[in-house]
Amino acid sequence: MFALFHVGVSAGGHPLGPSEYRIECNDGAGPREICRFVDEPGPVPEWRGAWIGDEWCDWILERARKLIAQPENT
Repeated sequence: MFALFHVGVSAGGHPLGPSEYRIECNDGAGPREICRFVDEPGPVPEWRGAWIGDEWCDWILERARKLIAQPENT
């Protein structure tokens, strides 16, 4: 299961910077952060641990962007 979080100022986001997002995964061992990215054209997502270079990264990021663009349609 994956979850997308909008990282605000209270979670370390900068008040004047672009929106930052965190993706977490819970594969049965508890939720953990697997990626962070900013909502800008051409951002470079920061994948964590075993997720670096994983074949599912593009699909996960695509789903996250769809949630950001149209949260009511997911």
